[in-house]
Amino acid sequence: ELRFGGQLIPNGKITQEAVPSETLDISPTQTEALYNPVDFRLVVSGKEDETLQAVVVRPSGSKEPVEIAENNDGTVNVNYHPKERGMHELHVTTATDGSGVRMPLKGSPYKFFVDNAASGNVTAHGPGLSY
Repeated sequence: ELRFGGQLIPNGKITQEAVPSETLDISPTQTEALYNPVDFRLVVSGKEDETLQAVVVRPSGSKEPVEIAENNDGTVNVNYHPKERGMHELHVTTATDGSGVRMPLKGSPYKFFVDNAASGNVTAHGPGLSY
């Protein structure tokens, strides 16, 4: 029985055929929203950049390591490409000695809110951030 707009179509028939997905010429749709990258410039005078590590904690609770780039002027850049909307935390730690114990950098964690890319709203809070 085949209907259109709730009305029965007399002698209406439909034929369906299942084919392997590999034979379809369909490009995958994007499932993640696009967000503007977030760039931090942190003051780290006296810290060796190879002992610094950075991790972003997403609103969902998942953790994502991020790279740190040395500026050779007592600061480092941290670049992050968000994958979800909401309040994030950037945790930056340094090794205190050869024991493997890691301590947070002063002011860490740095909290920032990510909104849709079209809104242009990205804010960062916390001491140690410089513009």
